[in-house]
Amino acid sequence: MSWSFSVVGRPKAVAAACRAEAEKSPCAEPEESIRKTTLELAALSAENHTDDNVVKVEASGSMYSQDGACHQNQVSLSVRTIYNFVE
Repeated sequence: MSWSFSVVGRPKAVAAACRAEAEKSPCAEPEESIRKTTLELAALSAENHTDDNVVKVEASGSMYSQDGACHQNQVSLSVRTIYNFVE
């Protein structure tokens, strides 16, 4: 199975979106624990930016299993500040 998530916004809103996403679309274990932990790490990072920043989170992962055993698991996380954002 695989999953992906992307969001851009103010830090508190991004953190809330990450945490809300963690409660959706459960995956098989151990991928589900990895997905939830990754999204919580993204939320913690986002909410520790100052309120005047704009933050972009991109997270994804996948797991390959055969006969009920996990053979491969990968995860990617990027949390970036978006500079020169105008409103």
